[in-house]
Amino acid sequence: MKRVPENLLMRYVFENRLLTNGHLEKLAYKLAHFHVHEMNSDDIDRFGSPESFKINTDENFQQTEKYKDIAIKKKDFEYIKKWTDDFYRSKKQTFYDMIKGKMIRDCHGDLDMEHIYLTESIPIFDCIEFNERFRYTDIPADITFLLMDLEYRGGREFAEILWKNYKRISGVCDMDALLNFYKVYRAYIRGKATCFQLDDKNIDPRKKEEAISTAKRYFQLARHYIG
Repeated sequence: MKRVPENLLMRYVFENRLLTNGHLEKLAYKLAHFHVHEMNSDDIDRFGSPESFKINTDENFQQTEKYKDIAIKKKDFEYIKKWTDDFYRSKKQTFYDMIKGKMIRDCHGDLDMEHIYLTESIPIFDCIEFNERFRYTDIPADITFLLMDLEYRGGREFAEILWKNYKRISGVCDMDALLNFYKVYRAYIRGKATCFQLDDKNIDPRKKEEAISTAKRYFQLARHYIG
């Protein structure tokens, strides 16, 4: 096993203002090649249905009920939940179009800047192996984690460049219809994961305030994506 230097981690490169368009084009090629060639099957397809994906969002709202008016405003919680539920009804066919287009793949599931090294081969690690529900998903659902991560950290222009290159290289069309929906989902799930730190009875008060502040930013981003 060989340890890769931390200064090659994508988050480090970004935060030190060393990320370039060249990095993003190479990364787009890597991700496009990965997604287009990953496994697809009838069993995997069923995870792309709106009924199946709604299990994920319902779980998010159930698990964050207790954090209302602590890390997320009650009105924002209710607004995001209603918007999400309405989206399933109004865009139901779009999910099935993704299945018909063979867009549901065995993906990474946790694709953010902490899991990407910007070496020549661009290794990507720590995919979700313990839960098929999180890994078997459609292509835009996977890459939006990374797009959201960039935008959360102030790299909106980089996210736009990555997405533009990704679509061009993959040659896959009609991926934008669900893009914003998945960005809301990804920001919300990261806010939820941060909230879980608050359940630790031994958490330091300063760390608790930091966790609340971070979670609030993610939930606010989710609300912002809706408009």
